Amino acid sequence: MRETVKPKVLKPGDCIGLVAPSRFVNDFRGDLEKGIKVLENFGYKIAAGKHLYDRYYSSSAKAQDRADDINSFIKDPNIKAIYSVLGGDSCNQILDSIDYNALKENPKVLLGFSDITHLLISVNAKCNLVSLYAPGLKTLCHLTKESLASLNGILINGDIGYPKKFDVYKNGKAGGCLIGGNLFVINNLLATKYKPNLEGSLLFWEDVDDGLASVEFQLNQLKLSGALEGIGGMVIGEVVHEGEKTRDLKEIILELTGDYDFPIIKTNIFGHKTLDFYPIPIGVKAQIDTSGSESLKILESVFIRE
Repeated sequence: MRETVKPKVLKPGDCIGLVAPSRFVNDFRGDLEKGIKVLENFGYKIAAGKHLYDRYYSSSAKAQDRADDINSFIKDPNIKAIYSVLGGDSCNQILDSIDYNALKENPKVLLGFSDITHLLISVNAKCNLVSLYAPGLKTLCHLTKESLASLNGILINGDIGYPKKFDVYKNGKAGGCLIGGNLFVINNLLATKYKPNLEGSLLFWEDVDDGLASVEFQLNQLKLSGALEGIGGMVIGEVVHEGEKTRDLKEIILELTGDYDFPIIKTNIFGHKTLDFYPIPIGVKAQIDTSGSESLKILESVFIRE
């Protein structure tokens, strides 16, 4: 069993490096500047990646340039965290160019969500590194005070608790390492060398799609891959479906997981379009307990306290 690699908690005055591993960011410059102000108000310094504001078609820069920004921050001792400011659809292009050995030797807090699931799961698969499925920088200025406090709290203390905003889809109790992110990306990675280790895990996921039929397709693909065979439990976040509502999400979930007895809980505290986004750590032990006061509880410190 591989040893879990954890970065250190942040301190006021630490520097956070901003990168754009996927989509170009210039269309969101105003919200990005407000997000930077949020981090500065937390007490952090900010460094922009060399190619942060570049554009290469729909991506922020060529794949190697995007990877170089991340690698340079990994190797820079002054950078304590690396924040992916935006999602998109091209983060998978950089995975073969990340310096995973350097990251294992110099663990940094990595943050991002949506398409950045590619990066977060890959560094966990290659380095066993703990990271944060956390709101993108451009959304920080829109979040609730409670979710912002949860983000800064986990960065400086390594701890997080969740509000009691969980619906129970299937009762039970289970423990395991939290692994997950965007459902579409999880499926994309299953047939690659960066596939997540789901055995005994608590799988968490959220999704944004054209309709619930697309979500149903993704879940069935996850089942067909065998990925659900060994998981201990499931945490479902915000599911954004802009198209026709074919039937109830809970009905879809229970039908597709009918052969399994793991507990399933549903919440809206992470995912696309929620303004009450609480970070979900990847790679730490947690527990689902539908009979307890805390449906989801983190069982260890997320980061190393000094």
